[in-house]
Amino acid sequence: SAQPTPQQPSCATPAMRYLGQFAQTYLILASSDEITLIDQHAAHERVLFNMLRASGSRGDRSPLLMPMEIPLHPAQLAGVQDIWTQLDGLGFSLEIAPGPTLLLRAVPALLTQGKAREFLQDVLNDKATTMDDLWAVMACKAAIKAGDILTPDEALAIVDAWQHLPEKNFCPHGRPVALRWGVKDLEKMFKRRS
Repeated sequence: SAQPTPQQPSCATPAMRYLGQFAQTYLILASSDEITLIDQHAAHERVLFNMLRASGSRGDRSPLLMPMEIPLHPAQLAGVQDIWTQLDGLGFSLEIAPGPTLLLRAVPALLTQGKAREFLQDVLNDKATTMDDLWAVMACKAAIKAGDILTPDEALAIVDAWQHLPEKNFCPHGRPVALRWGVKDLEKMFKRRS
């Protein structure tokens, strides 16, 4: 007989209990009649993406004590100039120096210096241009990763924020955030019922 397909969660259940983290990647929740596995990175990514989209082009910035230098390929220079206004809106303070070199004087508050460098390299290589594309890459860089150990409070904060989102079933890149199995699904998998 065919294995039942796990369903996407349709709505948050108030009676969900957090049972813990599995493989330092998935958050396990249970209610009286279903069990849900949440991909912690995808859920946090979706929360951050929605937060960035809601804030629009008013990104908070963290000034750097020393400017960070990123050498640019001449082809990347045009790419930076194409999205200069969007980068400023995200919270970057940038200058172009001879080389060409990109000087970062401030980075978005959500990102560490290292993640800010990764973000710029990714958007220039992938030629991300729309704000949705840029927000998605930033959310990915800022979100907790698979393998990050979370305290129960940290896990519950992500789950709570995620449960209140209007579009929560998929991360900004289209991957599912959560899978759910009801009692009947488990009974079929364990061959208790046909």
